[in-house]
Amino acid sequence: MVRALPKTRILQGLVLALGLLLLVRLFASLDQFQWDFKTYYYAGRAFRAGLNPYYLRSLSQMAGQEIGFYYAYPPSALLLFDGLSRLPFPLASRLFFLAKMIALVGLYLLWGRGFLPRGLESLFLAFTIFGFGGALYVDLVSGNVNLFEQLGIWLALWAFLRQRWRLFAIALALASFFKLWPLVLLILPVLGGGRRAKRAAAASFALAVGLQAPGFLLYPELGATFLRQLPQIDSRGPRNPSLLAFLRDLGDWGVGRWNGLPAWLPEAVFVLAVALILGITLKALRERRVGRRQMVTLLCLTLALVLPRFKDYTYVLLLLPTYLALVEWMPAVRGRFLLFLLMLSPTIPLPFGVGGLIWESLTRYWPLFTAALIWWGVLSSLAGSKKALARGVG
Repeated sequence: MVRALPKTRILQGLVLALGLLLLVRLFASLDQFQWDFKTYYYAGRAFRAGLNPYYLRSLSQMAGQEIGFYYAYPPSALLLFDGLSRLPFPLASRLFFLAKMIALVGLYLLWGRGFLPRGLESLFLAFTIFGFGGALYVDLVSGNVNLFEQLGIWLALWAFLRQRWRLFAIALALASFFKLWPLVLLILPVLGGGRRAKRAAAASFALAVGLQAPGFLLYPELGATFLRQLPQIDSRGPRNPSLLAFLRDLGDWGVGRWNGLPAWLPEAVFVLAVALILGITLKALRERRVGRRQMVTLLCLTLALVLPRFKDYTYVLLLLPTYLALVEWMPAVRGRFLLFLLMLSPTIPLPFGVGGLIWESLTRYWPLFTAALIWWGVLSSLAGSKKALARGVG
């Protein structure tokens, strides 16, 4: 007699089959995707040819076609891309994609064994495919280095939960090699550790500086161009659903209707909003009973709200924290979250064209608003836990 498969196994098989189909489709037509990798590849070639890879014209000259995305990483990374660009482009592209697949498998293993009590459930696997506008799929399509960064970040967070400070320091320093923002996570050992943890944070920062120093020292002109260009990159909308981008779009909308609105207003509002969000988060971490896992969840959600750039693929960082928050820690808030989704409608008539603005903002910045809602939900959950403890229930 054939034993019936459990429903959970069937669901897992279907989700995995869908994921594999997406990967096969990507691998079969890589030349149509991986636009970020094209930037890396031709930045390496431009660097080797003595051109400035931070200029689009240098990249386009080396590619023989128009390259639409700036190279926006520190000079030290050029040494790595220089080596990769010595290979023929089709081979380099496929090797890069396979390396990302290895990083993705490592990330799933880390999530399943290190953070999820019941392992990689079907619901979680499905959420990683579709969550936050398909952030993981966007990462694979774009050919960004984000997955390598995410693997380093989550290895560091795993080490933080287990107080393995040496591993934490090394993993986080490596995670910040391409983009410097993961160093913000050094606040975790400062908030949730003793002297060893704080020494590990200092060591991680020193290692990160050491990894970047050769590029800035050997190529000071490239380093100056990198620092000068970074604040000028102004990506908005679905590709960069960050708070600053949303406020800038809102500012442009306001300027078109009210003359004399200062151009610096979006940045000023952003600074005030970041101060408020950080203040609320730090107050919650200090005053309430917060475990290390909840600290990781809350900080990841906070980063999505306060970083000036938080690209669509960067929302991979929120897949695990959001799943834990909605499915395991906050059943009441999950209900409110679903209710919020059901209340959205583009057909509700609103005066003065505000309806169009609201709906366009929701569709362009949906990941940002979702992250803000979940951040609020986690804070509400922590506040409820504190009240229960005060009553002697917890």
